[in-house]
Parts: sequence; C-alpha cells; structure tokens
Amino acid sequence: MGSRFYGSVTGSAASAATRQGTPRSGAQGHIRGWDMGVCVALYVNASGEDEAIVHITGGSNSAERIFAFTVRDDAEEGIVVDRIGSALVAVVLEEEED
Repeated sequence: MGSRFYGSVTGSAASAATRQGTPRSGAQGHIRGWDMGVCVALYVNASGEDEAIVHITGGSNSAERIFAFTVRDDAEEGIVVDRIGSALVAVVLEEEED
C-alpha cells in the first residue's frame, strides 16, 4: 500500500528526518519545547476524508494535552476546523500489519 501522508522535521541534524504514513497507519508527530508543544496526527476518518487532530501540549515538562481541534478536508465544505476541547484526547493509530 502506498503512502497517503508524508512528514518531515528539521533541526540541528544535517538533513531532515522524514516519515510516510498509509491510510491505515496514519502519521503522527510531536514538536515541543520545555513548556509547550504541538502534536499533530493525520489519519483517514470514517467518511474516507483526510483529517488531522491537533493538540497544544505541555511540552517536555508535562504530558498534558491542553487544547485540541480537528481539521478535515470535506468534499462539500472544504477545510473544516472543529474544537474538541481541553480534555485529554488520544488518537490511536493502528500499526500497519506486515
């Protein structure tokens, strides 16, 4: 199965680190400082649309996920943003079976 999602991160290393995700595996990343960060997960929702969940986190200093919202690419409405709230929200992405 081919990649549907692609991500990269840059920092002090000589080159960017990249990862791919399939519709089944999705893709997730967390970039953080000591007191705040952003965690983003991309996946295919039940309607077959690409969707992202975004958490503002407490960074390396805290495992708390402070705020969350979803962003989805709706075929009729275009880009839609919905707030989830301030509760801890976990997205479980299934690992792709070999």
